[in-house]
Formats: sequence, structure tokens, C-alpha cells
Amino acid sequence: MRINAQKFAKVRVEILVKHKGHIPNPEGAAKKEQLCDLGLPVTSVTTGKYFQVDLENVTLRQAKGRAPVLARKLLANPVYEEFIIQRIEPL
Repeated sequence: MRINAQKFAKVRVEILVKHKGHIPNPEGAAKKEQLCDLGLPVTSVTTGKYFQVDLENVTLRQAKGRAPVLARKLLANPVYEEFIIQRIEPL
């Protein structure tokens, strides 16, 4: 059986959500200023959110299909955020 078709008890999905590049990020700007105040040569800081979601009784193919759906519909606000699926792995 191919690994994409094999069902796993749990599959972990890691998703990073961050502000879109053209949207102001006040928290990132504040952190940049604080780091510069410490004398660090920082030119940019972007803040975001990290999500770790464990799916039960799915194949890797199913997890790969569901990950962007749950990120788009629930985890990221499409108006000002974008998401990156960082990892999908069986547990």
C-alpha cells in the first residue's frame, strides 16, 4: 500500500498564518522598533500565528486536501492574512 493511501491513526498538520505583505502589521512594527532600540540592525519584523492540528483516521492525501481548507475557512482571515502549510506528517 502506498503511503499516501495508508490510513493513520493521527496525522499532524502545521500551519503558519501571517499578515499579507501589503497589509500593515502594527505588532511587527512595534517589535522592530524594540529590537532597534536594543541596538540590533533589524530591518523588518513580521508576526504571525502557528497552528498544530492533529487529524484522526486519515490518509496523507486526505490530510493534504483538508489542511488548506481548514486554514482558509477557520485559521486565517483572507482579508489580511495568508497561510503556509509547513508540515504534514503521520504520528
